[in-house]
Amino acid sequence: MRTPEACAYVHRSNSHNPPLLSSWKSEIPQAGARIFNSPIPGSPDSQINLMRLLLAAFLLLVAAPAGAQAAGPRFYVGGGLYPGAGGMAGVSRPLLTIVAQEAAVYADYQPRVLGGAGRRLVAVGAGGSLRAARLLGVARGADQGGADLDLGVRIGPAFYYAFFEQTGEAEARSFRVMFDPFARATLDLGGRTVFAEFGGQAPQLRAGLAF
Repeated sequence: MRTPEACAYVHRSNSHNPPLLSSWKSEIPQAGARIFNSPIPGSPDSQINLMRLLLAAFLLLVAAPAGAQAAGPRFYVGGGLYPGAGGMAGVSRPLLTIVAQEAAVYADYQPRVLGGAGRRLVAVGAGGSLRAARLLGVARGADQGGADLDLGVRIGPAFYYAFFEQTGEAEARSFRVMFDPFARATLDLGGRTVFAEFGGQAPQLRAGLAF
């Protein structure tokens, strides 16, 4: 026969969950939240996180002060070919003698009548470049004259729009992250400066005037 004290002890033990069971109940929702809230590679959440990282890197690059020996910015405006036809406008802002900030806007159209996909492209990229010709000039102790050669990369958002695809699925796949490694040659012709550029982003062949 149980004493009143023993009965009270049993009642208190049954009225509360064991500590181990309580900890499991608290851990299971947290583990589920971590699993279901973690971004899947290639999902919109992972793309948003990547764009935030790229934006932070771009802001750090833009906020970097220009060096004492750096010249003023140079602007580029021109047309482009392959795989479609379009144009680009960009700016290069020297940080040091051999390093520069880069930013550009791209536009490209691939008409179906010429075998293209019938889509328009608009992209914005930012990054940096190595002024290879100036680097060789510094190493050799000589002036490179009116010619420049820049090797760089731009990263940013790109948007594709097709004239004949207006579905939600087409709009969902219209966005991607652009990666554009490029090589640019600039030549001073005596009063007028021209440039030619080859890159990985459409239009890949670009040429025009530099100011």
